[in-house]
Amino acid sequence: MLTTSTPAPNDAAARLLRLSALENEAYGSRRLHVLVVDDNHADAAVLAALLGDSARVTTAATLKAAFDALGAHEDAADAPDCVLLDLGLPDTATESADAVAAIATRHPRIPVLVITGQEDDGLAMEAVAAGAQDVLVKGAFDGPDLLRRIRFAAERKRVWWSVVRADRRHRRILERAGVGVWLGTSDGETTYVNTRLAGLLGLDANDLIGHALTSVVARGDHDTAKALLDEAVGTHAFVSLVRADGSSLPVSLTVSRAEDEPNELVAFVTDLRGVHAADHVDHVDHDHGHGAAALVDKSWDIISVHDRQGRIQWTSAAATKLLGVPAGGAAAGMSMIDRIDPDDVERENDAVRAWRVGDACTVAYRVVDGTGALRHVESVGSNMLDHPGIGGIVVTTRDVTDR
Repeated sequence: MLTTSTPAPNDAAARLLRLSALENEAYGSRRLHVLVVDDNHADAAVLAALLGDSARVTTAATLKAAFDALGAHEDAADAPDCVLLDLGLPDTATESADAVAAIATRHPRIPVLVITGQEDDGLAMEAVAAGAQDVLVKGAFDGPDLLRRIRFAAERKRVWWSVVRADRRHRRILERAGVGVWLGTSDGETTYVNTRLAGLLGLDANDLIGHALTSVVARGDHDTAKALLDEAVGTHAFVSLVRADGSSLPVSLTVSRAEDEPNELVAFVTDLRGVHAADHVDHVDHDHGHGAAALVDKSWDIISVHDRQGRIQWTSAAATKLLGVPAGGAAAGMSMIDRIDPDDVERENDAVRAWRVGDACTVAYRVVDGTGALRHVESVGSNMLDHPGIGGIVVTTRDVTDR
């Protein structure tokens, strides 16, 4: 039997009452609506008495009756703010958390507080794992304490639900994205793949969950992809992915850290096959057909394609902004040597030789920009000489002067 608890007239009780008064002020004049689910009518009456005028109490003696009450108010303005649930209901397993899970599943927006007649840490943990916001032992709380717990639970649930709704909106945006999106841990383990990326790979969206991103990267590009994942600073590289049918898919892979979760990584995967076709629509360098043009036209990084000797075949518009080099195929045949600080020329030549054999190393050096000033840059190259749509060494160059 649940009994009321009268707090002793001490400072702690006074502070609790003041807190309750502040909460009443914060909630305005609106009364809480609490659904008490307990087959013991006397216990339900005591809970109603403890809440007093602060809440309107609806009661149900079975789980089925609780669902009927919740369903009747589901979309109404007076929907229950909280469910106080006794686990020993006649239509549920004795003292189990099944009823908690059932309510949390069908009515995820409504917080559940379990009211139990015994202290059982194991059962309490089971109830919380099933979705309960709190577990209270009958007779161990008073009215202000119960009211405060209900309001805190309702606020936590409200915040949680707003996060869920925001997450759903973000997922819908990701699902409609025109590029592949991958989310994962700092170790490179996949936690989410959007429909676009799953389609590119010929996989179900769940097939990659729990597996490393590198598991779908061509063996020769493993080191490049792993370097992007380790650094996760927003740089990109051209790699090949292996589709479910064993075919190769050339892509641009960019990896960054999630802004609010440094241990979570975000990768964007762009299919370069589609970009190659777009080149002809945009009339960008028809002769060489470098599909990177449409992809990087707005990028601040310089994307350039070089032959085996390092001579420019094609370069993005950013080369004009930074170096004064003409964009597209107009720079074909030019050498970057004239733009590189003499002390760094050999370092650049070593990098080109490494890129030519498939080593996607990063090189730092200095170049003279279009105004004659010296700028610090970093470049990374990817051997795409055998790619039919590119046929060169693709080099990404970033200005790091202000770093």
